[in-house]
Amino acid sequence: MKLTLLGTGSPGCYPNVYQSAAAVVAGETSIIIDCGGGATQRLAMACAAGQPALDLKNLNTLILTHLHPDHSAGLADFIISTWIKGRKEPLVIYGPAGTEEMVEHLIQAYKIGIAEHWETESPTPHPLKYEVIEYTDGEVFSNSDISVTAHRVSHGRMETYALKFVTADKSLFWSSDTQPHPAVIEHGAGVDVMVHEVYSERGLHLPGIFHTPPNYFRRMHTSTLELGDIANQTRPGRLILQHQMHLGPVSDDELVQEIADIYDGEIVFGRDLDVFEI
Repeated sequence: MKLTLLGTGSPGCYPNVYQSAAAVVAGETSIIIDCGGGATQRLAMACAAGQPALDLKNLNTLILTHLHPDHSAGLADFIISTWIKGRKEPLVIYGPAGTEEMVEHLIQAYKIGIAEHWETESPTPHPLKYEVIEYTDGEVFSNSDISVTAHRVSHGRMETYALKFVTADKSLFWSSDTQPHPAVIEHGAGVDVMVHEVYSERGLHLPGIFHTPPNYFRRMHTSTLELGDIANQTRPGRLILQHQMHLGPVSDDELVQEIADIYDGEIVFGRDLDVFEI
């Protein structure tokens, strides 16, 4: 199993950090997790850098963990660009309740451009095919290469799921956006890799730096101190940080150290286009 971080950012827009997205490849199966702004461009970069499994024309499985814009703003681009680049198989989009409505609105919004690509002499002679499957807790996807199960976590009022990927000999747990939740402890215990969101506890308390009330982060996300405790309980082979929120002048190394002061396992600060063999 191979994990590629496509975007490790959050709702803020940064010049070198795109919004949340990743790719998991196992055998002949490629699965995209989330589709924040810039996800399609990052996939093209990853393919050009030597990952043919992420060629746009071959991608037909996408799982959305929740419908916040920074996890779905690139969806129209992904649906249409994979088709224009040669995808003939239906794109299957898995997501929580509301995904079908979102996709239908996007297709409607771009119907003129889609028709122009298909119905004229442009080099897209086949119709755009897609299917939406709305999931809840339990198995989302399974074939001979990999299985994916969803586990409800807590991210404010937003229906949100963590994802667990399992092959014959490897396991990966993707937290999605969440405050500390028992599902992470239960289903993330002992995995080879845990990928978890995080904000800096120190950054949260720096005066006058960030103007969002601290209770917002407590209710929606996981602090460095809380993640250190989670890692101590689950003991993953490797802990990879993504969707990192510094909340002030806290360096990447300082954010990692906040966790390392509590947890003695391997911690990696994930960056866009990082690739991990699991």
